[in-house]
Amino acid sequence: MADLPRSNNPILKESAFAGQAISGDVMVIQGTVNKTGLLVFFVVVSAACTWGLSPSESSQAALPWMLGGATGGFGVALVAMFKKNWSPQSIWNGMECLV
Repeated sequence: MADLPRSNNPILKESAFAGQAISGDVMVIQGTVNKTGLLVFFVVVSAACTWGLSPSESSQAALPWMLGGATGGFGVALVAMFKKNWSPQSIWNGMECLV
């Protein structure tokens, strides 16, 4: 096992990585760059949409979007911490359905 720094984060504990096997295709630098670029694109577009709603006639127009994003992100973080068998692929697939 790699010598990871000690952490109290339940996702980064040593036991979370026990029994993990490498399967599937190898991820290369180009794939990493492509996926990172796509993620940054989605973050910028969603932030721009929310930012564009804030100076509208009603300043409360962006509030549901901001609260929905915060609640959804917190929910995904909780699932990733406490349902480790759901974490690797199923959370990602669920988030892709929202896009």
